[in-house]
Amino acid sequence: MPRYVLIDGFRGFFLVFMLINHLNGTIPLPFAAVNHAKLGFVEDAQGFVLLSGVVSGLFYGGLALKKGDALMRTRIRDRVLTILRYHAWVLLAVAVLILATGSAAWETMAPLFYRDFDVAVASAGTLLYQPTFMDILPMYMIYLALTPAMIALMRSGRTLELLAGSVLLWMLAQTGLPGALASLAEGAVRLAVPAFEIRWGFDPLGWQVLFVFGVWVGFGMTSGRIDPAAWVRTHCRGLFLLLAGGAVFFLAAKLVFKLELLGPDFSETFGGSFVRFHFSVLHVVNFLVYLGLVLWLLILGPESHWAPVRALARLMDRFFRLPWLVFLGQHSLQVYAWHVLVVYLAAWLVTWTGDPGPVAASGIGLLALASLTLPAWLHARSRGPKRPAPAATTAPKVAPAGQAAAPLPAGMVPDGRLADGG
Repeated sequence: MPRYVLIDGFRGFFLVFMLINHLNGTIPLPFAAVNHAKLGFVEDAQGFVLLSGVVSGLFYGGLALKKGDALMRTRIRDRVLTILRYHAWVLLAVAVLILATGSAAWETMAPLFYRDFDVAVASAGTLLYQPTFMDILPMYMIYLALTPAMIALMRSGRTLELLAGSVLLWMLAQTGLPGALASLAEGAVRLAVPAFEIRWGFDPLGWQVLFVFGVWVGFGMTSGRIDPAAWVRTHCRGLFLLLAGGAVFFLAAKLVFKLELLGPDFSETFGGSFVRFHFSVLHVVNFLVYLGLVLWLLILGPESHWAPVRALARLMDRFFRLPWLVFLGQHSLQVYAWHVLVVYLAAWLVTWTGDPGPVAASGIGLLALASLTLPAWLHARSRGPKRPAPAATTAPKVAPAGQAAAPLPAGMVPDGRLADGG
């Protein structure tokens, strides 16, 4: 299997649970109760944004080292335009569905489309208004467009400035100032267009810290500067109990919060510390705890002297290598776009037929999950036979000036199949 197959496996996993969680908001799915989101204040979007940064650093960083900056910028431009096309097609399909059905479901999922269709189309066309579940791709386009600048900073030895700037932008997002400025701009436009609305599901300044961190790791891997496995082995060997304890803490905190075990006032105050939109401090801490625990289990777990830990590590490794998850992750853009359409169709179906009941809801959910294979298969077929990956190599090193750069890592093909995900 390719060297980075686990990255695609995780991306496929996040896509599957995105669909489950988004569907569960319209059709209560009995099997949605088995969900990693219940283990703390973590969600699939966090992992998805991080891995998008990692694969961007891996592929586009490797491309810059091997083929030069010009080709890297061209590939990134093409990729941004591809993502824009998918976003536009999904938006068009949803707009047609809204216009054709007039369902009450749209008042929640796409309120501006429901209230003022013409203004909604114009606002969505500028990416300022994003209907429910259509907010990741516009944010990803922004981050990807800035990736050449990130790679240039790292290649020139200014990695610290890049990371420090990212943290400062994240801190700025926590103040709420960018949102306040956006509200002022929205109010100014409303003087001329009363129905105008700016709607984003994520604060790009807050969430960029995940993408930038991922690009740093990915570029470090492809340039030979960072070896995550070696780093974990060197610095994290004795951290299992600390990470596991942190995971238990956030699990307990989630239960106390959701069940209001300390009263509604405490839950309201505590919940205010977890602002998803800005990717708040506690979200960052919770994410780092789970990221560290997962990496520890995958890298050091098989060597643990505790049999249950070794068994859990083997199970995790096998699970995230499941061919179906890997296949979905390899075509993540197509699968993500498809999942949005599926959720909107399900929302319309429920308003048309009523509550389907647990048995029918489970059937609809399983059918929806199975349908994720379709866009991945169609995209794989459109690309023709898969070319064999290059032979395994050691991590490439940064080439001195005037010398050829090292080859891309094993498991990555020249057309960027890993990074593009479709």
